[in-house]
Amino acid sequence: MLLFGSIAVWAGLIALLASTVCYLAGAKQPALARAGRGLFFFTLLCIVAAAGTLGTLLVTHRFDSAYVFEHSARAMDPLYWFPSFWAGQEGSFLLWAFWTGIIGAALAVTSGPAERRVMPVFNVTLLFLISLLAIRSPFLPLDTHGMPAPTEGLGLNPNLENPWMVIHPPTLFLGFATLTVPFAFAIQALIWRDWDNWLKRALPWGLLGFSIMGLAMMMGGYWAYEMLGWGGFWAWDPVENGPFVPWMFLLGFIHAAQVNRVRGGLGRTLLAMGILPYVTALYETFLTRSGVLEKFSVHSFSTLGGVANNILLGGLLTALVVGFGLLIWRAKNVPTKPNQWDQPATREFAFLMSIVLFTLCAIISGVGMSAPLITGIAQKFDPSVHLASIHEDFYNKANFPIALLLAIGLGLGPHLAWRERGKANGDRLMWAYGGAVVLAVGFMVLSRTLGTPLFGFKLAVQVLLFTTSAFALIANALLLRQIKPAGQKHINVWTAGGALSHVGAALLLIGIVSLATFVQKDPNVLLVQGKPQSVLDGRYTMTYLGQTSDFNKDKHNALRFHVVSKDKREDFTALMPFAMRAIQGGEKKLFGHPAIVHHAGGDLYLSLKDGPDLFYKTPLFQPKIKLGGEAHVHGYTLKFVRFDRDPAAAAFVQQTGQMPDVFPVNGVVEVTYQGKTTTVSPQFVTHKDNPAMPDSPELPLPGGWLISFNGMNAGSADASNPNAGAMTEAGSFALREDSGPPAEAFQLEVSTRPMINLVWIGTMLLVLGGLLSMRRRMNEARVAASEPDVEAAAPKVPARGARAKRQPARVR
Repeated sequence: MLLFGSIAVWAGLIALLASTVCYLAGAKQPALARAGRGLFFFTLLCIVAAAGTLGTLLVTHRFDSAYVFEHSARAMDPLYWFPSFWAGQEGSFLLWAFWTGIIGAALAVTSGPAERRVMPVFNVTLLFLISLLAIRSPFLPLDTHGMPAPTEGLGLNPNLENPWMVIHPPTLFLGFATLTVPFAFAIQALIWRDWDNWLKRALPWGLLGFSIMGLAMMMGGYWAYEMLGWGGFWAWDPVENGPFVPWMFLLGFIHAAQVNRVRGGLGRTLLAMGILPYVTALYETFLTRSGVLEKFSVHSFSTLGGVANNILLGGLLTALVVGFGLLIWRAKNVPTKPNQWDQPATREFAFLMSIVLFTLCAIISGVGMSAPLITGIAQKFDPSVHLASIHEDFYNKANFPIALLLAIGLGLGPHLAWRERGKANGDRLMWAYGGAVVLAVGFMVLSRTLGTPLFGFKLAVQVLLFTTSAFALIANALLLRQIKPAGQKHINVWTAGGALSHVGAALLLIGIVSLATFVQKDPNVLLVQGKPQSVLDGRYTMTYLGQTSDFNKDKHNALRFHVVSKDKREDFTALMPFAMRAIQGGEKKLFGHPAIVHHAGGDLYLSLKDGPDLFYKTPLFQPKIKLGGEAHVHGYTLKFVRFDRDPAAAAFVQQTGQMPDVFPVNGVVEVTYQGKTTTVSPQFVTHKDNPAMPDSPELPLPGGWLISFNGMNAGSADASNPNAGAMTEAGSFALREDSGPPAEAFQLEVSTRPMINLVWIGTMLLVLGGLLSMRRRMNEARVAASEPDVEAAAPKVPARGARAKRQPARVR
């Protein structure tokens, strides 16, 4: 099957090259263009075959495949075999190629006469992805160095075993695939001077990409909120900024399209905005896949390798140079109606400002996520320069003025008139002004009740953003009421996309500023089992009840907390799932998904910080004793004589070179108490399935004390390592008076997440508005597909040196 997958990739690559040649030759020979479409569909078939092969390898646990071994395991829930598909570099590129092929097939069928011109450009973008798959194949066999193939794989990062990881990456890569279509239409428009119809055909795809990428980023944000435990949904991580930057340029494209459609202006800006989303998506891919961000982002991959990195960089540079090279070459030929920007109280001015703000936000975020690359280049010239990334405070402060101005524009823009088409509706705006002021007063009163200083700078900034966002919300909600056909009482939802997206954006901003203002937090709450603890200034009383299973071995284990509100109206048990400690990347790491209690006004959020700790009723002594050395503890003299590995376990290691299921090591100690000497051998037991959580059973000593062996001291040979050599350093022991079993404790961060639901609702309305707008513009695209071809409607491209006659702008 590995060979079949490789053949499918290479066959798809050859077929795509042939398809591109046929499409290029088909400009004058329709039969060749039809052959180009057939070859493209064969390419798609090859991609589907390759994807099906990889899926089959994962489902059948073919651990002789390097990719399957590295990204899956039999012990995984079958649901998470899907994330294994795209968990690695190769699988994620195959997923991207799959979606690009699907989008390309739809494009070929629906683009009408433009198919012969747009598909060669589109093919080149897919060729880039398949070339990467040919170089970095997911179908390589595992190098076992002559040993039998393993029967178990390494599995996924535990944080990826989440339902959101089943749907978030496919949605994101579908969004990336849609960015190719506006790029391809913009390039073909520049080559063929298709000024009239390219936007009609490209705009629905741009709106689809806007909606899908917005949904994908929300899914990723919710995954972070539900899984990572830091309480937020967006940390301006360099990889989070990856899709955000193209999304900002896509918003610029959508708003420039509106000006061009209605007023005929911003022709060159529109083409640039059609090119930039795809180019910046490639740039984000280069940053995350080349290893540049490996030390700075939890989402980043390691480097692709020499040839693949060169293909990645080559694809980026080609798209950038060809796109903007053509734009510069054709700049004087692009028809555009000069707009008068000296009257700011017009809708076209509001659109222009929004495009500028989207671009500024994209640049700020793009430069921030490029900090590791920039400092890395600087380091080559000056070794004293340190690799660095930008802290999230930079993004928050730099983007605050942009968010403030966008909120104002969201409210004002739709109510302003196009030049020469009347005046703004001042009555509706006055209602919006008044409502925003009332809500702002309520915002300030609520802030004061939570103890926020009423005249602090931070609150003033938050009130300002809240007020402008509330103004935008009310202004667009009022606008929704007016969107209805003449003579009808009900709103025509198909024309409400823009206003609905604006309502969603306003709700999103209100949710963000409310979350930042009203959050309450206890960062270090120590909960001892069975002992009630007051949190959040007495708002809740929490008691740790215990575990549902075994913290050491069961990844389905959960921590149970009894929570009672101050007014006794809330009384419930919260579960913190996936509570365990495991080894990841060679290090012991604590895992525990946050416990989230949902309310209409926000969430109660419990995040695991440390544990488990053991609390004893009597002091715990932890001496470290060198081999042959002695320690004196509370009347006991302890001499560390030797350590003994279990003979059967040691023999298993010698025969197989692998760790046995259980590997006990005895620390032999001579104990002298009240003149009598006895020998005890407490054990340190390491488990193969979870070496991060060894067992240290306690043994009784004369005089009513207990002793346990906790392994060798850090920095020495490791008693838990079956391949360790001679141990000459200290062993770690623990002694305590026998006063009953210890109480278990965990350290938590307890916080509230007020108005967090507005973030999710606002994003969903943004997405829904984009889809409604897409449906509306699809009708225009169908009309464009039925219009005469540009070759028949436009003059031929002039010879080199001849001056092209400028086409008049079509004003609608």
